[in-house]
Amino acid sequence: MKTLKFFLFIVSSIFISFVLSSCLKDDYYSLESFRVSPLTIYPQGENSYYLVMDDGTTLWPAASNYTSFQPKKIQRALVNYTVLSDAMQGYDHFIKVNRIDTFLTKSIAENLGSENDNTYGKDPVDIVDLWVGDGFLNVYFGTQWGGKEAHFINLIEDSEGNSSYELEFRHHSFEDPKISYGRNLVAFDLSSLPDTEENIVELKIKVRTYEGEEIFKVKYNSNGKVNGTPEYVDNVFAESLIHMKNIE
Repeated sequence: MKTLKFFLFIVSSIFISFVLSSCLKDDYYSLESFRVSPLTIYPQGENSYYLVMDDGTTLWPAASNYTSFQPKKIQRALVNYTVLSDAMQGYDHFIKVNRIDTFLTKSIAENLGSENDNTYGKDPVDIVDLWVGDGFLNVYFGTQWGGKEAHFINLIEDSEGNSSYELEFRHHSFEDPKISYGRNLVAFDLSSLPDTEENIVELKIKVRTYEGEEIFKVKYNSNGKVNGTPEYVDNVFAESLIHMKNIE
């Protein structure tokens, strides 16, 4: 999937100042108030969808500035929205969607053994943050970019691990020139992992960083109730709109 279109870079500075100056005003239901959150988009047929927050809260887009938006698959997005009501018609809130920017959402890829390096790469990244929300592992990472090649990002089972909950983050730059440093967001659907049977387990994610190999640990359970969204989520997302690069 290609990331955000070129126009995003033109309007992002306006959006960022809007977020930092206005987010989370006192009146929760005011039409002048809004939130910015990582959400999952669940298509409900042609021109219809609902949204789920990291903690499982369900949102119905009763109004939207993106009336032509037609999601064709389950995917993650950064959403600016205004809460219109409490629980209605089976949803926790009705909302107005002010802005919606999808980001790369993938399944866990097949471990190819000796071919992992050739296929998935072994280029380093910085991990700014990672968290589990609504059954997805979300990774906010940074690396060097040149703009010549799309970078290949994947999550695979760790072939050296002793558990199905030991995973490996992979980055293939395809020798894209190292011209500038930028950051990006990617989410991985964890539903292919074994059912945790209501237990909370520890995910271990091996990452090749600029400082060497590191293991990151996050809590996970299959029912999606473990919520680890960063506290500084608004700043993370505002920054990411500037630095979004081409990944697949």
